Amino acid sequence: MTSPTPLTDEQLCEALTRRQAGDEAYAEATRSFDELYRRYARWLLSYLVSRVKKCDLEDVAQVIWQRVWERAETSFRGGRFQVWLFFIAKNYLIDRSRRAKVDLLSSADSTLADKRDTRPEAGMEEAERNQQLASGLERLPKQTAEIVTRRLDGESYEEICRKLSIPKSRAYKLLQQARQALTDWMAEPTGSAYAM
Repeated sequence: MTSPTPLTDEQLCEALTRRQAGDEAYAEATRSFDELYRRYARWLLSYLVSRVKKCDLEDVAQVIWQRVWERAETSFRGGRFQVWLFFIAKNYLIDRSRRAKVDLLSSADSTLADKRDTRPEAGMEEAERNQQLASGLERLPKQTAEIVTRRLDGESYEEICRKLSIPKSRAYKLLQQARQALTDWMAEPTGSAYAM
């Protein structure tokens, strides 16, 4: 006896879009959602981890998955689920940052409040992290380190690719590899050299 062939993302998303068709369709949609969550929850958290405070990470992920469930019927138009999930996450983060800016501007008290970490060791921790990052960047290939530095400075992928004359997909891939290498290196207790 062979095990059933796993459903593709597209088939799972199709089931999500038909959940209003009755109890059986709703149950199938729920199972499909659970499978998509199982496949992409870690990916979503890895995308969010550098964009959201650690204390907000799970809450933000939960809101994004809730939007996936709510919007599947009306917004998903086929294609790769992961791409659609990325756009939902990106748009939510943009909305969230805009709300934060509006909240900050609307409160006179908040403009006077010092938002910095006031713990005595916070400055030393930040300096140590910056030193680790600088050491990690030195271990990366020159072009990869330049892409990371430019991205940290706020340049878009388009700007970076134009200035370095490389395809966008290559820049994105190098940045992902660098992120993983730096994360691995910084996680090592001794900070030993990391070979890419």
